[in-house]
Amino acid sequence: MAKEPIKKDVNVSANPLPVSFKDFVKHPKEAIAFLAIIAMGYLYVDIRSTFQTNADKQDRRVDKVETRLDAVQDALRRSDSSGAVTASQLKMLNDLGAIKSLK
Repeated sequence: MAKEPIKKDVNVSANPLPVSFKDFVKHPKEAIAFLAIIAMGYLYVDIRSTFQTNADKQDRRVDKVETRLDAVQDALRRSDSSGAVTASQLKMLNDLGAIKSLK
């Protein structure tokens, strides 16, 4: 003889909330505290991801600014060097009497 399959009761309710209405009515304080903890957890994760995104953007911006700063510093060094060379050449020419001083 064949056995009949065991039938199980299946709850097919589509409750999207983590707390059912029955539990909420029975223990409203606990249900509200649970929902508040869930909301705080969501907000923590959301703000953390926002800060991470902002930090990544700022890191890229700092890299660009540092690259520009290096270029400006190199140009300043070259300008300072050429100014020092010109000043020393003028002093030498003036000392040799090759140019007349304007007095």
